[in-house]
This record gives sequence, structure tokens and C-alpha cells, in this order.
Amino acid sequence: MPRFSEYQDVEVDMDIDVDEFFEEMNSSERQEMYDLLVEKGYGIGENTPSGRSSWEFDEAMGKLKQNYHSLSNQETDLIIKLAKRF
Repeated sequence: MPRFSEYQDVEVDMDIDVDEFFEEMNSSERQEMYDLLVEKGYGIGENTPSGRSSWEFDEAMGKLKQNYHSLSNQETDLIIKLAKRF
């Protein structure tokens, strides 16, 4: 795991690039990070339909919800029809 000094009485701001952090991780740590990201909805897991991540889906649904009043009747009907499948 990447190493960071621990001092109780000293407050230090460190600017660590994500790629730098990633490069310091070993294979099992990278797998653990990937599993955490998938669990939080940021990765593409085995059960993700059509290769879409859940955060991408959630973002799209949020945009539709925020812009509900801008949708045409046809678009609204299509969304409702899609939702009724489930």
C-alpha cells in the first residue's frame, strides 16, 4: 500500500496524484480498490447490463428527472412504457 507518514501533532497537506497512488499499489491492492469502486457504483461489475456503470445510469436518470418539464409527451410516454416493463 502506498506509504504516508503518520504524525499525531503535525498537520500536513499532501498533494498526491491518483496515478501516482495507483502506481504504488500492488496487484491485490488494485483489485481491492476496483472491488470498492464497483461496490460504490463507479466500476463496471459482472452484473452491469450492456457494460454501463450504475453511476452513468443514475446520472442519466437524474438529468431526465431535472428536465421533466422539457420532455415532449412522446418522450414521457416512452419512459413510462419502458418503466412498466419492470
